[in-house]
Amino acid sequence: MRCSHCGREFEPAEAQQFCAFCGGDLESKPGRDADLGEPELVSNDLEYLDSPGYCPWEDQERLGFLQGLTMTLRESLFAPNRFFSRMPVEGGMANPLLYSLIVSTTANVLYLIMAIVARDPVLTRTELSGLQVMLVGISIPVLILVTIAVWAGLLHLSLSLVGGANRDFEATLRVVCYTSGPDFLKIIPYAGSIIAVLWRCYLIVVGLKEAHRVSTGVAVLAFALPAVVCCGAIFGMAVLVVAMGVLAV
Repeated sequence: MRCSHCGREFEPAEAQQFCAFCGGDLESKPGRDADLGEPELVSNDLEYLDSPGYCPWEDQERLGFLQGLTMTLRESLFAPNRFFSRMPVEGGMANPLLYSLIVSTTANVLYLIMAIVARDPVLTRTELSGLQVMLVGISIPVLILVTIAVWAGLLHLSLSLVGGANRDFEATLRVVCYTSGPDFLKIIPYAGSIIAVLWRCYLIVVGLKEAHRVSTGVAVLAFALPAVVCCGAIFGMAVLVVAMGVLAV
């Protein structure tokens, strides 16, 4: 017979329950726990984790929802070079967008709850009612989608300007989506938001470098251009408002 776990053929003894080579249960299917029915990685599955074009989140059929989510979150945060070097750059935008929606919405709702419980000074001064806070929470997913679209568009345009857009727009959007993990750091008091922004900036640079196969310098330049333009626009608007105020006096 052929073992369904390791694929080796052998002649089992009478009433033999386990494979003579890998020790797998001959009566169960690979990747499944016979008692719990939950997916688990077996040794033969580990080769998939390092194959090109692989993302745990997009392999839920093998890993399941929770394991695919946590593995993607962990690898994108703590092993970004490895994760983005084998991240699929095509295959549809639905999966990465859904991942970002789940991660960022959960993180921002937790941050909002923490801010309300801790009586954040900004929320206290704005005196938001319960209904207004609820509306803010509902609008979070919409704001996340708009931010992803705008940010991915600016980054891809910037990559094109510096000659680094070696892949389609989808690759850039996937990088933006799979760098949502640092949003969870916002719940850290005081410095959490700053750490989250800095960590995400780093992940985006790494993601652009690996996904588009460009140098670190090109990735940094492509990331910096939109940031400089946005900051310049905000500064220009502030100067204009001040100037109008002075002239009005």
